[in-house]
Amino acid sequence: MSTRIYVENLPATTTREELTSLFAPYGNVVDVNLAADRNNLQPLGFGFVTMVTAEGARAAVEGLNGRQMSARTLIVTAVRPPSAGPADTPAPPKNTGPHPLPPAMKRNTIIPTTPARDQGKAK
Repeated sequence: MSTRIYVENLPATTTREELTSLFAPYGNVVDVNLAADRNNLQPLGFGFVTMVTAEGARAAVEGLNGRQMSARTLIVTAVRPPSAGPADTPAPPKNTGPHPLPPAMKRNTIIPTTPARDQGKAK
């Protein structure tokens, strides 16, 4: 099973071939993707390297993280598998108790009616 590696802080002049040769001593490189802006195709300074084995990927992360490349310190980490999506996440428990009222609703908003002063009085 292949393992993906995230590489950050790459120089703008980095090519796929350079990244492949940088990771090759740690194992077989399957694929290299360098991120670029979709409007002007300028490099964004990060990319992904896919290696054949997890052992080679682990060795590459340990060997290349913090290494200097064209006066820039590389940040190399293994890509984590995606987390469970919303469909796989159980719903939080429902609050079955009474809900607290907002401050404006704590007062009695219903004004009790009183009989008119003159009603019911004898004249």
